[in-house]
Amino acid sequence: MAIIVFAVGWTYFITRMPQEKFNETIWVNDIQERNKMIKDLLESDYLIGQKSSHIKAVFGKPEAVNHEEGVLTYTLIGHTALDWKIISLKLFMKDSIVKKFTYDTRIAH
Repeated sequence: MAIIVFAVGWTYFITRMPQEKFNETIWVNDIQERNKMIKDLLESDYLIGQKSSHIKAVFGKPEAVNHEEGVLTYTLIGHTALDWKIISLKLFMKDSIVKKFTYDTRIAH
């Protein structure tokens, strides 16, 4: 029984992404720490209401821009001890302000 508890605990530990509260200054200045803030960023309302100019200052140039639909797409990279997670973040803009966002996560092989 102890072995099962240990195995489950160990699996949880090595498969979860580290987590810290999103901090804009650290995000911009320390690329190594970004991985730890992704979950909080996606679960918070930080992005909602931000101007596109501010988003670009914090996250850089988007990977894709759909001007017709007002969508900026960014790729975020997260990792656990076992794998890399690729997060496709889509920001839906209206009048240059983020109104909503969606994201998809996939495991990098």
